[in-house]
Formats: sequence, structure tokens, C-alpha cells
Amino acid sequence: MSKEERIKLFRICSSCSKEFEATIEPVLVEATRGLLTGSISTFQDCPFCKERNDIWIRIVIEENVE
Repeated sequence: MSKEERIKLFRICSSCSKEFEATIEPVLVEATRGLLTGSISTFQDCPFCKERNDIWIRIVIEENVE
């Protein structure tokens, strides 16, 4: 049996709470920085509410056993 893991990354706006997919490279940099500072978020424009807000990162690890 082999175990397969899939990682899905999402960004969540702190204002409108909408979620959108994130690309892995910038999120890994932000997550690493967040582990050092204690906060995994960025301050950027939300594509939904068009406001500059804290954007949180949600990491989902799906495990499938084959």
C-alpha cells in the first residue's frame, strides 16, 4: 500500500471571509515566515471585496491510502 498526500492551499479574506485558491510557492514563503513570527497572514487586496485586508492562509492536507 502506498499513501498519497495532496496539499491544497487557500487564502481567506479577514473582511468578507471568502476563500480563494493560492499558489504554493508564495504561500510556503509566507507560512515559513509565519512560523517564525507566529502569524500566517498577509496584508493584500482581496479579489472579492476589493479592499486591502489581512488575508489568512488555510492549508488542507488530504490523505488517501491506496
